Amino acid sequence: MADLLRGFHFAEAYRFLQTQLRSYTMPARPHVRFLLWNPVPIVSGIACQAPFIRDSAGLLRRRWIQLQETMTPPWVAPDPELQLQMRARIEAALLRS
Repeated sequence: MADLLRGFHFAEAYRFLQTQLRSYTMPARPHVRFLLWNPVPIVSGIACQAPFIRDSAGLLRRRWIQLQETMTPPWVAPDPELQLQMRARIEAALLRS
């Protein structure tokens, strides 16, 4: 999806979205939100000298982490220590991307 949006291929992105919505039983709104926020690690990893862009990259990174945490069911990591480990892994994955 990120490649399609980055290349301004909106018709293909729409077809991809429709295929995804037909393929999964997830409600449309959360699914669209996930697909649109999925490019965040790509966007937030862009290095730029402008301070407002550096700040926005931090905002995007925090939003990505928050999204991952809210999409994770509570039973996956009920222990606070496990939650901290999960957050550290999400942040490490963002640094690698």
